[in-house]
Amino acid sequence: MLDSNGSNTTAAAAIAQLGAEVPLLGKRAVILAGTGPVGQRAAVMLAKAGAQVVMTSRSLARASAACQAMNARFDLALQPAEASDPTTTAACLAEAQIVITTGAAGLELLPLALWADHPTLEVVLDANATPPLGISGIKIQDRGTLRHGKRCYGALGFGGLKLELQRTCVAQLFEANDRVFDAPEVFALACELVQRR
Repeated sequence: MLDSNGSNTTAAAAIAQLGAEVPLLGKRAVILAGTGPVGQRAAVMLAKAGAQVVMTSRSLARASAACQAMNARFDLALQPAEASDPTTTAACLAEAQIVITTGAAGLELLPLALWADHPTLEVVLDANATPPLGISGIKIQDRGTLRHGKRCYGALGFGGLKLELQRTCVAQLFEANDRVFDAPEVFALACELVQRR
């Protein structure tokens, strides 16, 4: 089972939970601070679910390099963007329906002022469980909670699914000695678990 620092199970649980409650096909999704392990995995999962994905970094060069690598490996069309301040972050969110933050713990990436009155945003999801949260104005336990007319998800909102997913993967490793769980397999299992709930 490959789950470096919980990146596969975190991304899989977040996107499976989101996909069970919100149509992803054709949606424009922005991943703020998306070049880390959780962001990269979430980007691929969203794109494979039919979303148009923009992956950001404080550095456009870093976002471009990550997108190029994933586009080549998975035959995708992830788009890179710079989100280094409120102006560039707001530009990234133009026409977006979904925004996900996957940055380092303790960094606020999305101020309330940038999303509360946003005309096209439908969903905000934060993968950070350490205060301050990555998205100002949501709660860590939000699970589709409506705030300012948007569905909000905090890390604990999909954390139960993440823990169930981890336990299920480990249990299945003991059922057969040829099982391999990398990001695609973990995501498929997360989607199955969501459907059973």
